[in-house]
Parts: sequence; C-alpha cells; structure tokens
Amino acid sequence: MNKFFFDTLGCKINQYETQAIREQVISTGGLVTEDILEADYFIINTCVVTETAEKASLHKIRKALRDNPKVKVVVTGCLAELPVKHKELEGRTLVIKNDAKKDLALMLGLTKEKNELKVSGLFGHKRSFLKIEDGCENSCAYCIVPFLRGKIKSRPLPEIIEEAKRLTDGGYAEIVLTGINLGAYGKDLEKKITLETVVNNILKVNNLQRLRLSSLEPEYINEKLIDIIAESRGKICPHLHVPLQSGDAEVLKLMN
Repeated sequence: MNKFFFDTLGCKINQYETQAIREQVISTGGLVTEDILEADYFIINTCVVTETAEKASLHKIRKALRDNPKVKVVVTGCLAELPVKHKELEGRTLVIKNDAKKDLALMLGLTKEKNELKVSGLFGHKRSFLKIEDGCENSCAYCIVPFLRGKIKSRPLPEIIEEAKRLTDGGYAEIVLTGINLGAYGKDLEKKITLETVVNNILKVNNLQRLRLSSLEPEYINEKLIDIIAESRGKICPHLHVPLQSGDAEVLKLMN
C-alpha cells in the first residue's frame, strides 16, 4: 500500500486543495505519512507568488529527491505553471497543473474515476477553508497570479452550500470563505450571484457558529456586505483583511 507525504506552500487556496487531494488519496486506500523517508509519493503544492516562495518550493523538491531517492515527487500548484522553472527536474518529477489537480488520484492510477476538489475538513485545523472561487482577471503590473490561475471560475452556489453543510456536520463550527479573488465571485456566472448571496446562504447553514472572509480588495467592500456583517450579530467575524498596496496615487498608477 503506497504511502504519501504532503507539503503545502502559499495561500489558503493551496491549503484547501491539498486537503482535497489528501482526501482523494485516503478514499482510494492510500496511507498518509508524516515522515518523508517512509513515503512512496511526495505531493507538494507549490507557490511562486514571490521569489522567496519560489526558492522554497524548489528547495523542498530537491531536498526530497536527495533525502529519499525512491520517492516519486508530484509537483502541483503554481510552480507547475512555469515550465522553465522545473526543467532541471524533468524525469524525476510528475508535474500536474492547477486545472488538473482534481484528477491527481486518477493520473496516479489510484482510481479510475474523475474527481472534483472538495473537502470534509482541514487537517490539523479547528476551522476549515471553503474555496468558492478561482482565478483573477486583474492586470496589476507586479503580479503573476492571473497568468498562473487563469480566468475567474466561480463554484456553483448549491455545491458551496452542500460543502458548508458537510463541514459543519463534521464538527467545523467556523468556516473561512476563500478564493484567488474572493470579491469577484459570480462574475463568470450567467445568473447574477455575488459574494453577498453566498454569505447570506451560508449563514442559514445549521451548526455554523462563525464565518470569516479572507482577503478582499477595497472595491468589493460595499454597503450591502457591511450591512450583512453588522446584521449577523457576530456570526460573521467583524474583521476584514484588506490588501493596501500603496497610499500614493502615482505608485498605484505604475502598479496598474
């Protein structure tokens, strides 16, 4: 029976997707180990949003190959979107791009069925992330994310609510909504559904005690969202993580 070692760098989306892959592996009979030297497979979900993250991702891959020559390294995450960065690792790793993460168990021959990325919890955490959106269509001059994650892809609302119910039924009283560009949720959907719609529906889920929103750009923080937070009487944590890139208009113009 194959043993799998997991490592994750970067954002909440990566942590969510690693958990989804972990659950796929376990459901197909794979064993999870916390010792890389025991592992048959090393699945690493990488990040390249900064130079430091990119170097850390490559370092972990090289170290795994050095410490455990028999291990099969599976590279996914944003490093997988940059072929020039993993050329030196060709022949020693299997590279799976972000869009194909959901089929990782299938590609490894663990199952014959296609899968979706979904979770029933978050390993090692008392709260769970719930991914509702992927992709970003902004074109900030300094940011590589749109090239790595592609266009906005919103999860269907029924699927989100089903997952929220699964999490709370499993004992996760606190959920953190997350996305690559969380506030842009629904822009790609034919029926007009927004982040506010998602929040209102999740608030109705039984056993949910607390709801958090991860990083939100200022343009998506509107009066309707603020009213929903206020009217939730503390069920939505009264805290927003707002990325402030600069307070200088000229710098912001250069950053696009």
